[in-house]
Amino acid sequence: MGNKYDVVTIDLDGTISRVITEEYVLRELAPERLEKYYELEELLRENYQENYEKATTEQFKLLIGLKASDIRKVMMNIPLAKNIEKAISLLTTNGFEALILTDNIDVFCEAIKERIGIKKYISSKTIIRNDVITDLSELNLKKELGLLRYLRERNIDPKRVVHVGDWKNDISVFNQIGFGIAYRPKDIEVIEEAHLTINIEDFEKVARLIIAIDKC
Repeated sequence: MGNKYDVVTIDLDGTISRVITEEYVLRELAPERLEKYYELEELLRENYQENYEKATTEQFKLLIGLKASDIRKVMMNIPLAKNIEKAISLLTTNGFEALILTDNIDVFCEAIKERIGIKKYISSKTIIRNDVITDLSELNLKKELGLLRYLRERNIDPKRVVHVGDWKNDISVFNQIGFGIAYRPKDIEVIEEAHLTINIEDFEKVARLIIAIDKC
């Protein structure tokens, strides 16, 4: 029997990163903006469905004016999932294309990409001039749409994708692909919509499980 899957997409916050990346960056570079960030977080907690796109966009706008190079330096120290680098290496050597799939911004992904040895990402985009984030560009708030566009351009069947994520915005991805893994999920809805839930911290074990599932 041939392998079922070709692509593994991995969420950033709470999955690759053990912390919320924007909160971490703001705490280091612009702590005076954290109060506004937490106000927007409260809106998300009150009504995720209604407030997600507006609140998340406003949170990303808090990054405008920061230097991309400063953000990358901060991101080089952000705590990551245990053995995430080994997991990416294991997946790629076993023939999978591994990429980050997030609503977060490209500057975050560029730094993480270097650290964990992943080659590609699908993310929200910023406009950078003279090393400064001056505006937001195309946002990837509906992660499944960014993924489907990527797959369509490469003629890859969505059913040949495994996605690993932890939050409500991963549910719409799970519903479009072949196999969804809830990784240390934050919400019961994520567990209900995923094919499998994993609560172990070691991401190398997650990679080995994906390889085993692929061969079944």
